[in-house]
Amino acid sequence: EPCWNEDKTRLYEKEIARINAQFSHPEQVKRWAVLRDTLTIEDGSLTSSMKLRRPIVNQRYAAVIEALYRGEQTEDMLYLSPFFSAGG
Repeated sequence: EPCWNEDKTRLYEKEIARINAQFSHPEQVKRWAVLRDTLTIEDGSLTSSMKLRRPIVNQRYAAVIEALYRGEQTEDMLYLSPFFSAGG
């Protein structure tokens, strides 16, 4: 089982804040999650050129996507961020 810790959280939050600064508020990342599973070519989540197969991922992780909007953790998530704002 993969592990998650505060150092990784701070690293991701810093990077998301950097990226969010380039976008207007409606376009910014508000909440994010780390999945327990890895997306792979073998499971059909990625193409051979490592592009995301959105329809497959959207179907497979529909419950996770919905839970993100509700702010609820699912068993497929290793970590769920609190509501993230550009101000910190």
